[in-house]
Amino acid sequence: MFRFFKKEPEKIEKKELKIEEIEEWLRSENKEHIEELEKNVKELYSEIEESFSELKKTFNEFKTLEIPDVYERLKKAAQTNKSVLEKNIESFLTTFSIPNSPDYRTASEFSSNLLKKIADLGKRNRKGFLILTEAMRDTKKLTKDLGSFESRVIELQKFLNDKGKRVMECEEIIEISRELQSDIKKVPELKREKENLKSALSFQEDKLKKLKRELGEIEKSKEMSKLKDMKKKLKDLELKKKQIEDRIIHEISYFEKAFKKVYHGEDSKMKFIESPVETLSNSENFKKFKGFVKNLKDSLPKAGLSEKVRAKALTGIERVESGVLDWALKEHKEILNKISNTEKKISKSSVMETKKKTEEEIETWAQLMENTRKRIE
Repeated sequence: MFRFFKKEPEKIEKKELKIEEIEEWLRSENKEHIEELEKNVKELYSEIEESFSELKKTFNEFKTLEIPDVYERLKKAAQTNKSVLEKNIESFLTTFSIPNSPDYRTASEFSSNLLKKIADLGKRNRKGFLILTEAMRDTKKLTKDLGSFESRVIELQKFLNDKGKRVMECEEIIEISRELQSDIKKVPELKREKENLKSALSFQEDKLKKLKRELGEIEKSKEMSKLKDMKKKLKDLELKKKQIEDRIIHEISYFEKAFKKVYHGEDSKMKFIESPVETLSNSENFKKFKGFVKNLKDSLPKAGLSEKVRAKALTGIERVESGVLDWALKEHKEILNKISNTEKKISKSSVMETKKKTEEEIETWAQLMENTRKRIE
């Protein structure tokens, strides 16, 4: 029983072809199928054209129809929508034409595009058509012929989907065979290009190694060593400057509360408390400050300060008079000069510019190598 009902697998005939022979062989094998398909497409084209002629005739009759006497508001809306509908259908009808070729691809594009236009026509005029139908009953013929026209186009599309699959698959295979032939023709040229790229990559690798050696030599050079020493010196000077500025701020802090009490509201005097380093760095300002301190000393007994504030101010006055602040400001000026001179020396050093330029070249050549490798792959 099993052997009786067992279905023998269908034998597939194998044929060996050169790639350039595929297109001709497929077209030959499918010639009768394509001719039959195109014959049917022509017949369907004729049916669509007949349906279109009927639709056009019905539309011309529709344009002559008058809106019957209904209440004013509906009549006015119906008239407006009739004009819009006529304009849209007129535009649709003028763009219609049957293709010259009955081949599968042309017919498929024609039916697909035409159905989209019909759907768009219905979508844009649905509401207006409902209003128009409410006002006048003579729209049935137009609706029927539009539906009939759409049905003919759908019939063409269904036929193509059913009978055109084989043609479509053949066209896809033909396209692949053409692409393969094109690729095969490119092989010798691509091989030459690959060899050229390999040579370019070798040159790029040598260039990159040379630049990296140069960078290593720059890093070990006397100029770089001197520059590093200068940068360390600059860092130490910046730290010392900060320490001196902290000392100046500390010396002025003795006067903060006394100045606020005695010189309250006098901005010219309060700037010594608010920004002491910047203000006292100017020698004229420092002379003025010493004058204010002398005046403060004379005013202390009658200034109404607390014992703690007065004692702190007196300590500050003593330190100013002993030259502590003079020495700190002198040191600050000297350190600023040293920082400025060191920065100038650093800026004049060409080794950093050379290093930066070499690093940029290394990055450029490394990127170029990466791009070349990708092209080779």
